[in-house]
Amino acid sequence: MQLTEKEIFLRKLEVRLKELRKLKGYSNHEDFAYDLDMNRSQYWEYEKGKKNITIFTLKKILSVLNVSLSDFFSEGF
Repeated sequence: MQLTEKEIFLRKLEVRLKELRKLKGYSNHEDFAYDLDMNRSQYWEYEKGKKNITIFTLKKILSVLNVSLSDFFSEGF
């Protein structure tokens, strides 16, 4: 079964979010979600590609990671 364009994009997001979270020193998504002031299950859904993320939420996440939108999308997209 071939993945849809949306599924491929969400998988790329999930891989990139997890990679950057770990590079920032967060070994699990719960601690990171806490620092974001976000529900841990909500963040988990973003990181697992289960939920479509808004650009505003992505910007909030990237601000904690100290990564710009252009840097985020420069690798793997």
